[in-house]
Amino acid sequence: MRLLFLCSSLEPGRDGVGDYTRRLAQECEKLGHACALIALNDGHVAEIAEGSEPGEIATLRLPPKADIARAVDFRKRFAPDWISLQLVAYGLHPKGVLFGVIPRLQAVVGGVPLHLMMHEVWLGNDAVPRLRHRVAGWLQKSSLQRLLSTLRPRLIATTNPVYAALLKTIGVEADILPLFGNIPIAGASLPDNIAARLQPSPDWVGLFFGGLYREWQPEPFLGRLERAARTAGRSVGLVQLGNAGGEGGVIWSELERDYAATFNFIRLGPQPAPVVSAVMQKANFGIAASPWSVIGKSGAAAVMLEHGLPVIVTRDDFKPRVTTNLPPTTDPLVHRDGDALEQELVAGLPKRAPREQAPEIAAAWTKQLAARMESRP
Repeated sequence: MRLLFLCSSLEPGRDGVGDYTRRLAQECEKLGHACALIALNDGHVAEIAEGSEPGEIATLRLPPKADIARAVDFRKRFAPDWISLQLVAYGLHPKGVLFGVIPRLQAVVGGVPLHLMMHEVWLGNDAVPRLRHRVAGWLQKSSLQRLLSTLRPRLIATTNPVYAALLKTIGVEADILPLFGNIPIAGASLPDNIAARLQPSPDWVGLFFGGLYREWQPEPFLGRLERAARTAGRSVGLVQLGNAGGEGGVIWSELERDYAATFNFIRLGPQPAPVVSAVMQKANFGIAASPWSVIGKSGAAAVMLEHGLPVIVTRDDFKPRVTTNLPPTTDPLVHRDGDALEQELVAGLPKRAPREQAPEIAAAWTKQLAARMESRP
């Protein structure tokens, strides 16, 4: 098949969904499918950029407000059998409202069978949402409904049961397509400069990977971790790896100040993918910044799990207004913060051998597309 992927940005290492989209396209090409990529609103380029190096995927990157005709021409030249829109509304509009974006998307899709991957839904889905979130969410949801009725996707998927349940409230049946990690598993040897920054080596290495937000709170988790380490007679190092974001950098500085007497803080920041992989294989556990109910949407958690790390989910602040019979995750390496966590830490959280999920997820997804093509009249 010929598969054209649409997303908002394709700047490597700066956009999680862009990295995911590129990796999905790479895995599909390994399976024998021809792939191409379009970034529709890429703030990391100042002018339209098209091309590919030998052995790489053909790519078009449009800066904000660029003429959509270039993307239409790219699609016509590529002649896809399917288009996969990897949708993050905020990536296409600063407030996540898609009314003005729909004509551009309609022009690019041009009647080609469409797969829609919903990486986010709309605001205001808490049990008691803030008024401004309810208003913004109503606009976002209304624009999404307009998009769906206009583009009429053949297949719709999302990352977790809560989002699937929310989509069902507007009459949309969505499959759950699990996320995979964006960091390939590499060797476990650390470069000398990184190894030196991890010295003296703590007994337990806890890893924060990627964005850190104000909604994440250090307590009661760090208090439990301190008590567990004291009981077990262990030292603890907390490592910040990847791009924490502007807010995340401030939060990390506050942690270094407030818990300096308790933990050893190691700020590694963005690193090449092989270094990220090696650090993850040296860590004892990861710490997720996403809420428990939607942990399936966390690309950071997916990366850590693929590297065999137990992941501790310390947030439970998002209580959705919908119910679902499916748990947020069934992975035994995911641990929910709570009273039992101290003893689990003392006993030791088990790891497993690293294993990438991208190849099998891409294979299952492309089989679904092929089956849908064969069933078309």
